[in-house]
Amino acid sequence: MLIIYDANRIYAALKGEALEALEAHIRDGFPDLLSGFEAGTVRGMIISDTADPSNLILDSGAPRERTADEIAALAADAPDPALEAKIKDTLRQMAIDKLTQTGDVVVSGDKVTLASKASSEAVSRGSTAG
Repeated sequence: MLIIYDANRIYAALKGEALEALEAHIRDGFPDLLSGFEAGTVRGMIISDTADPSNLILDSGAPRERTADEIAALAADAPDPALEAKIKDTLRQMAIDKLTQTGDVVVSGDKVTLASKASSEAVSRGSTAG
């Protein structure tokens, strides 16, 4: 796999490509990197075609595949969807409670409406009823 990178970023991982094709790929697919390539800051290297491109990282300015331990640590740090949902629900309820206290929203059952919109709808309903 041909990796196109600089010291800060991996730009591409091209399976089945040779290092000799680097300049052509930059010219044809990444023309904005051409000046960096010519200056020597954008480089290429070959790693195994079996590597997972999503597991590539820069380490001391060069790409490498994450180790199994690094992948496991990332998985352990992954957010828990149920916890995220609970946090979002709690924050939403806190915001609604605060806005209700200040009169900025009107809560009717499960429906939350901006107070300014609720009052304009009430005025609109009142004027058409008469």
